[in-house]
Amino acid sequence: GMLTVSTAIAAPLIANLATIQVAHLQDYQFDGVDLNYDSSVEHTLCVRNTGNSSYQVTVTSAEMIAVGNQTKFAMSSGRSKLPYHVFWSDSVKAPIYTELQPGVPSPPMQNASALVECGDNDNASLEIKLLSREMQGITAGQYTTSLEITVAPI
Repeated sequence: GMLTVSTAIAAPLIANLATIQVAHLQDYQFDGVDLNYDSSVEHTLCVRNTGNSSYQVTVTSAEMIAVGNQTKFAMSSGRSKLPYHVFWSDSVKAPIYTELQPGVPSPPMQNASALVECGDNDNASLEIKLLSREMQGITAGQYTTSLEITVAPI
């Protein structure tokens, strides 16, 4: 089956008027996921911060699932839910990904650009990952969700 992950953006209004923006965000489309293998899709994007190059990112979603004693992000198809994982890197050339937990601000990230739309040079990468061990027994279907990404200067 196919999986679609749509993304949505929330940009907080910062009191000190530092401009922080996210640009070049794309939708995430999984094609023909094989339950026997982990599957991931990553896209680059732009984080702009005119104040300095540091920021934190928080990801949230209305759809969640309990996996053991943890709460994970989930996509849904009818009543079926599929857990997924979100990873962020503040580099695109040699990305080192940090897993983001729902609603928990990331460690400090660097490399934000002062340029509008980062001068067309993306400076961050977002990966969505499905784990084989979490897909066993999941009903085939078209799974969708939306993810809200908030960036804040630090």
